[in-house]
Formats: sequence, structure tokens, C-alpha cells
Amino acid sequence: MRKSLQKKLDSTDQDDVIVYETGGGFRFLLNTGMYERFKIAADQLFSNNTLPYKCCKVSVHDRQGNLVETQYKLSSGRQGIYTLNLYHTKSSCLINGKNSHQFTEIHLPAMLKIIEERLVNDETTTTDVNNAFKIFLMSISKNESKLSENQNESDSHEELRRLNESVRSVRKEKHARRIDKDTNSNIHEILNDFMKSVSSEINELNSEMREHILQTSTQLAEIKDIICGLKNQHTLCCSDMKNKLKDVTSNSQSVKTQMSNLNEGLLKRWQFVSESMKTQMSNILTQQKETEISLNKLMETPTRSYDLSNDRTTFPSTQSFDVEITSPAFQNSQNTSELTGSGNGHTNDFVHKPRLEQNRTLLIGDSILQGISKRGLQSNVDVRTLPGKKSRDIYTRLLTDNISKYTKIVIYVGGNDAASGTSRSVYETLCSTFEAQRHQCSVYLYTLCPRTDTDIGPVNEEIKKLCMETGAVLIDCYQFVHLR
Repeated sequence: MRKSLQKKLDSTDQDDVIVYETGGGFRFLLNTGMYERFKIAADQLFSNNTLPYKCCKVSVHDRQGNLVETQYKLSSGRQGIYTLNLYHTKSSCLINGKNSHQFTEIHLPAMLKIIEERLVNDETTTTDVNNAFKIFLMSISKNESKLSENQNESDSHEELRRLNESVRSVRKEKHARRIDKDTNSNIHEILNDFMKSVSSEINELNSEMREHILQTSTQLAEIKDIICGLKNQHTLCCSDMKNKLKDVTSNSQSVKTQMSNLNEGLLKRWQFVSESMKTQMSNILTQQKETEISLNKLMETPTRSYDLSNDRTTFPSTQSFDVEITSPAFQNSQNTSELTGSGNGHTNDFVHKPRLEQNRTLLIGDSILQGISKRGLQSNVDVRTLPGKKSRDIYTRLLTDNISKYTKIVIYVGGNDAASGTSRSVYETLCSTFEAQRHQCSVYLYTLCPRTDTDIGPVNEEIKKLCMETGAVLIDCYQFVHLR
């Protein structure tokens, strides 16, 4: 206790405030009067519930139960702001923490304002308070030997109360002497300071408003420019879209017109090809009938025979001869009727091939033959249409169907093969078809008519090559339609 009183007494001889910078904050050394005022202001400030931070007050006592330290810990949630430690025996305080600058910037000015207000209300100064504490502590130290160890704390408080009353009486007397002189000057100074502060604040507000107005007008101008640019881009895009739509519409109309013209041209060509095929088939059948009639007449002519048993009659040796009756239709169809007569030293004979009982013709192919009407054909002509089929499918159909009654088979195939890119299969399949049917009937092969959706040139080349190699009759529809 004696050491603490001596420290407090020594503190009365210090300056009002001495500030030291520590590693994590600041240390304030105060004289005793200033410290007591600082302690009261700190308790008043941190007891205020309007602070934005949470404040925890911790009191520290020594072994005898004397209050030697008070801590104020400020935090925001789980994050600590700073800690203020008040050391009562040393008349000093320590501020540390990550945000200790908030004490010097915010809370210290508020505490100084509280101290100033209390000094004004009490009509005294920190020097008067410090001197009063010095007198009080010196009297305590002188009378310390007279005081017993069991003197309770209430006597000290009573002595402190009497000391405060004496200090207040001294303050009132000084204030009464000073009030008359300083009242008018203080009022004028206060008013002047207030007017200066108000005018400075008004000027600052005016300057801030001007800057804000300039920034706002600049931003509005930029926004207007952006909106104008967007409108121009939108207008250009709309005009471009309209032009493109017009171009697409005109192109589609021209394509439709071209397609309709191509369809009409193809339809006319196909009709012409169909009519020409009908005419050719009719001519072939007519020539066949004429040839058969001529053959029948020849068969009815009696043959001469010579009796070679009579040794008295001798004839010169004869040479063999052949008689062949042909017609252009029979040369194209390779179904020529042959009449052969042979002579030697003994006999002359005429032999002909037997005629089929039913002399019929089969016209088979893909969907291109659907436009052929049987009303324009001979009664002994049959038409079989296989839509979407390829050469392999028609070959299979000829093998499975009964075609023994036909003497002629006319094949139109290869369009679907050309569309699928299998031109080589046409040659192989038609070659197999010809080998399977050539001993039974005559085989006619059509070249494909011109098409716009695929290239039929390779298929026609394969068909021509097959006719040259096998002797099948070629009907060149492509050349006929192309020349037309």
C-alpha cells in the first residue's frame, strides 16, 4: 500500500501526457490528476451501449483485494479490435491490438471531450486537480504512520470527499473571479468558431455537390452515347436481316421455278421415251409376226429328195449352203430365226429351230416404268415394276419367277444403283442375269435416261460394256433423249 501511494505521489510531478509507441500499440504516462479524469472518461465512454463494438470490462485485484488494474476489451464478433489497460498504481495506460489506431482516431477524442466537459462543469483545470491530489497524497503519506493497519477504507473515502469539497470551493472562487472577464470574449469566440465551422462545412458540401453533379452528367452522357450506338446497331441489324430475307425469298422463288421447269422437262422427256419405247416394241412385234409368217411359208414348201440307190444315176458332187432369213428387228433382238439347208453328194435338207408355243415379251425395271400404260402395248407384252429396287433385286426376281413363257426380256435398271454409288454392281448383276437367261430368251438392256439428282454416266458405261461383251441388245435411251 505504501509503495502504491508513493507511485501515485510521484506521478503528480509528471507532465499531463507522455506517449510512447510500443511494438503493438501505445503507452500513455499521465500525472495523477489527468489519470483520474481519464479513468472516469473511459468508464463513461465504454459503458455507453451505443458503441458499434462489444466491450468487456475486466477488473484485476491484488492479493490484498485492492483494485490495481482495469481492462476494456473491444471486439466485433470473433475478431478483436483492441484492449485498453488502465494501471491505477502507475497512473498509466496501455493500448494494444491489430486495430489500436481506432482508439487514437475515434475513442481518444471522445474521451478528451468528456474530460473537457467535466472540467468546464466543475470549473477547474487538470493542474488544479493534480495539485489537489498531490496535497491529498502528501497528507496521507505524512499521516500514514499514525494510521493503524486495521483502518478501514471508509475513512479514506471520507477524507477524499472532504478533499474534493475543498477543491470545488477553490474552483468556484477562481471561476467567480474569471467569469466576468471571459464571458463576453468566450461567447464571441464560440460564435465565431461555430460560424467558421458551419461555413467550412457548407463549402465542403457545395464542392462535393458540384463534383457529384459533374460526375453524374458525365455518366449520363456516356449512357446516352451507348444507347445511341445500340440503337444504330439494332437498326443496321434489322436492315441486314430484311435484305437477307428478301434475298432468301427471291432465291427460293427462283429455285422453285427452276425445279418446276426441270420437272416439266423430265416429265416431257420421259413421256417421249415411253412413247418411243411403245413404238419400238410395236415395230419389233410386227416384224416378228412378219418373219414368222415368212418362215411358215418356207416350211410349207416341199423338199426335193434323190434316190441314190440306183447306181446308174450319178450326180456331180454339191457344195453345202446355208439360207438365212433375217430382218433388222431380229438382228437387234438376237432372236433371228435360222433356216439352214445342207447338201452333199447324197442329200439336201432344210432344218429350223422349233418355235416356242407362247411368244411373249417381259418389260421389267424399277419405278421409272410406272408411267407405261399397257393400253398402248401389244397384248403379249407384260410390264413388271419394282419401285426402289436395285439390279441385284431384279436379278433375284427373275430367278424366282416363272419366266419360261417369255422369248424376250427387256430390262431397265440401274437408277437406284447410281443413286447409292454402286455402279460396278450393275455390271456384275446384269452379266449374271444375261448368262442365266440367254439360252432361254433374248435379252434387251436400256441405258438410263438423264437425271438431275445423280450421275448416271458410270452405269450407262457399264451397260454398254456388257452389251459389247455378251451380245445383249442395247437400246440407248440416254442418247435418244439427249439428242431430243
